[in-house]
Amino acid sequence: LLDKVALESPLSLYSLLHSQGALNHMKYNEPKMDQLLDKLLASKGDKETRLLMKSFRSLVMKDLPIFPLKPLEGHVGLSRKLKHVIIHPFDLFHFFGQWR
Repeated sequence: LLDKVALESPLSLYSLLHSQGALNHMKYNEPKMDQLLDKLLASKGDKETRLLMKSFRSLVMKDLPIFPLKPLEGHVGLSRKLKHVIIHPFDLFHFFGQWR
């Protein structure tokens, strides 16, 4: 298993779930989520981002502003020869075209 996998920019999550998000058509409004997404946008480094994503997943599963049809957390095994691997939080192969 790779221990360093680049995570997608949280901007799309911000747009969907932040109270001021452009795609938040359902008008979801949770101050804890807003704070978490603000921190995700400002996060530096994989470790911090991973911890924030774990908190994000927990809050999503508690509030269910969106209903995931598959688990939000999982394990992925990839060859170390692959470069530019980005794992989308909702779709494993979303960025498949960028893998090298």
